[in-house]
Amino acid sequence: STVKAGNQQNHVDKAEFNSKGLYFYGWSFIENLDMSNNNHVKKTIIIKNSNAQEVKREVVNNMFHQGFADAYNAPYQYARYEKTIDVSSLAVGTYTLDIETTVSGLSKVSNLKSNYAIDSGEYRIGNKVYRIYNNGKGTSLKLEISTVKAGNQQNHVDKAEFNSKGLYFYGWSFIENLDMSNNNHVKKTIIIKNSNAQEVKREVVNNMFHQGFADAYNAPYQYARYEKTIDVSSLAVGTYTLDIETTVSGLSKVSNLKSNYAIDSGEYRIGNKVYRIYNNGKGTSLKLEISTVKAGNQQNHVDKAEFNSKGLYFYGWSFIENLDMSNNNHVKKTIIIKNSNAQEVKREVVNNMFHQGFADAYNAPYQYARYEKTIDVSSLAVGTYTLDIETTVSGLSKVSNLKSNYAIDSGEYRIGNKV
Repeated sequence: STVKAGNQQNHVDKAEFNSKGLYFYGWSFIENLDMSNNNHVKKTIIIKNSNAQEVKREVVNNMFHQGFADAYNAPYQYARYEKTIDVSSLAVGTYTLDIETTVSGLSKVSNLKSNYAIDSGEYRIGNKVYRIYNNGKGTSLKLEISTVKAGNQQNHVDKAEFNSKGLYFYGWSFIENLDMSNNNHVKKTIIIKNSNAQEVKREVVNNMFHQGFADAYNAPYQYARYEKTIDVSSLAVGTYTLDIETTVSGLSKVSNLKSNYAIDSGEYRIGNKVYRIYNNGKGTSLKLEISTVKAGNQQNHVDKAEFNSKGLYFYGWSFIENLDMSNNNHVKKTIIIKNSNAQEVKREVVNNMFHQGFADAYNAPYQYARYEKTIDVSSLAVGTYTLDIETTVSGLSKVSNLKSNYAIDSGEYRIGNKV
């Protein structure tokens, strides 16, 4: 005859969390059945949600234990087991656990329980909190999963300063309690808004690993630190506010970008704009101010004005005080010839010439102030003409009489029947 299978018995000695998941050590057997051959024994832990739906099942690792069999005076050598189950993918909720024991094809299932009072306490994995427990000796185990309660967003800017590439930030931002130990789960974005609170620019910053920062807070904030250089050259003149948005594992919070220090970059010039980043004192929000350089007078001078076989040759310079003339593409100079009735009869765009020494002499960005041009005047009628020079820098134009700091006289030069 066959052995009559009795009840399933089980007990969990240990249920605790570690970095790999939920660890179980215990035993399970079916009374009277032979569990002396590992190949004939299979034990499976089954996890069910609050609707009693199975969401995970894991075959455990059988462990040989002769002492266990001897204690029961029965062939239960492979009743013992251990298993670490990855529960990180389980949703927030409360779960029950069963254990299914199969011996030589015969299976029985019962609630996973412990003869001890079990309580793992809270254990954090990522942004979830896990707990495995029962209600006292001899009762079934339950698994509870909850989310970490996100606290406030905290942020601070250590450095805000301008350089040739733009506006550089170095600082940190975190959401209290959330796990920022994985770079892939952390995204921080600086948002720039105009005076109407309209977003005009957003830039994702570069996360920086900093274990010391996490250690200082005794929290998983390894990727709270960041740095970023933002190109602000395209922003219009005005005053801007700045926010920082921090996203951790899909949860986002936004707050004003601020510093625990008093920040003031001072004025920094990029092209014909003046930039300043500052706050109103320790712990206050940062502001970005952009203004235009105040254009001064136009200055010009002709070094040479002389005739040659091609026409009237000019070599000189012209600039608008304070404006940036370091980029040839932003500078245009035009010589305008007017008759005795002040009517324009000819205009010629001159050739800009790079001259670093000229800029150095003025200690100003006037690299393309110098010019030269030969103008064909052979078609002009007999008469007396005045000459102006129009200088345009980044769209701003000024006109003045073409003049020289020298006494200029070309003498008479004949072209055809004209002098």
